[in-house]
Amino acid sequence: MYYLLNESLKTVEQLAENSGPYVAIINTRKSEDQCEDFSYALKKIEHIEDDFGQLTKAVFTSDSIIGTFYIPDSDNKEHYFGFITDKDRFVFIDNEGYVRNILNSMSRKKSNFSTSTFKFLYDFMDDLSEDDIDFFTKLEKELDSMEIALADKHHISSFRLAEIRAIIRKYMVYYEQLENVLSEMIENELGLFDQELIQHLAFYLERIRRLYDFASNIKEYSQEIRDLRKDMIDMKQNDVNTAIAVFTTIFLPLNLIAGWYGMNFRYMPELQYRYSYFIVIAISISIVIGMLLYFKKRNWFQ
Repeated sequence: MYYLLNESLKTVEQLAENSGPYVAIINTRKSEDQCEDFSYALKKIEHIEDDFGQLTKAVFTSDSIIGTFYIPDSDNKEHYFGFITDKDRFVFIDNEGYVRNILNSMSRKKSNFSTSTFKFLYDFMDDLSEDDIDFFTKLEKELDSMEIALADKHHISSFRLAEIRAIIRKYMVYYEQLENVLSEMIENELGLFDQELIQHLAFYLERIRRLYDFASNIKEYSQEIRDLRKDMIDMKQNDVNTAIAVFTTIFLPLNLIAGWYGMNFRYMPELQYRYSYFIVIAISISIVIGMLLYFKKRNWFQ
């Protein structure tokens, strides 16, 4: 699959002579011919993977950029692909179709593209993070709902809370790695970029830092929700323990009475008295009522 870099990302199956700068997507599981044509790109991407593993990373040469992206999404998944670009071409190595979806989205939203492949890299990264702020806002609102539910003593999903924290951690790692890539691009030690593009990259770097801060705040908020949930569980356990202690204390003297008169000694005078049974009942009820009033006065239970 090829995309011509002109006023729009025009899709073509084959490249014509003098077609100008273009973008290509290689699927190593399907496009055997393309894999042979771009074997140089595959070898360089494999070298990056061997050295750095699966992460967002870029290596700069005198005339090209080789790198990889490891991007989380809202479904707690990751998308991994590589790229290599010089002044004439931009080659993606993507086996899952994620890049094609991004390029199709870019072609729908943007009507004018630069013929610079390096500028296209900026446009591509910019599109990757375009919806992040909306996604984080939704997560924040979801955490607000969880906090309100806890305040009303309702149950919340501990699994969903852990899932949100895992998603945010992945985004924070991604932003940290992307920030390193952008910083190297802005330094422009090899002179690959013009001043206008460097300025765009600097603005984009500030946005990535703001997104990182936003993600960090959500992570802290989720920690507060988790702590609040734990406190609510502890309070419920304390209420249960208090109830057990109260009932145990109440019935302790009743057990004493039952044990005392359960001895059935021959000369126990109460055993022969006709009203003993009713007297013991009255004493037991009085003990229960008296202890309940005492505990109520001491605020042992509500």
